[in-house]
Amino acid sequence: MIGILIIPIQLSSLTAEQSPTTRRPILEQTINPRTGKKHWPAIISSLLLLSFILSGSVFLLVHYRDPQTTMARIAMQNNHQTIDAKSIVTLSADQNHDQVVLDYTKNNHLIVQFQQRVFGGYVTRGYHMSAVSAHTLNRPYQLENKVAGKPINNFVYGFLKPKQTAPTINGKSATVISQHGQRLFYAFTSPAKSAQIQFQTK
Repeated sequence: MIGILIIPIQLSSLTAEQSPTTRRPILEQTINPRTGKKHWPAIISSLLLLSFILSGSVFLLVHYRDPQTTMARIAMQNNHQTIDAKSIVTLSADQNHDQVVLDYTKNNHLIVQFQQRVFGGYVTRGYHMSAVSAHTLNRPYQLENKVAGKPINNFVYGFLKPKQTAPTINGKSATVISQHGQRLFYAFTSPAKSAQIQFQTK
């Protein structure tokens, strides 16, 4: 940011009685060098503080994205759908405080959104959208979570049949959440190996 300090100068016309060689300079009349210098540190500090505040405000405006607002935009971009605002769920993705945000559209599509933690908020790093139907029940999805290009973990999820118990993923029971009238299972797994999923059968 470039700060411009405007110094008001009072213009005065020369009279016939004044000689230009004996007249004091206009700038010298306006500012006393002995007293004016004392104000410069305060002025510079104020400008620096104002620049910092404006820069921070712009950064937050650019980087922070409300999950629900972002979900609504994603749904609108996909066949002009609208989201179910009451079904949004936020999950902690890793130790870096990144997030996985889940929400359904009113047309029964699930949006999975990755959000990376940055100073002042979160920035969206991508999303995946899948339809909920009889053909997608018990079908697992695996999305890779990367931070600065480095794989951190995988987010494995899918839709359960009615009254179906949680499957095991790599030998551990998956977490089940209910939202938008659907039951979703999920787990975070190591990026080093593929997820092994076992559903309970009767």
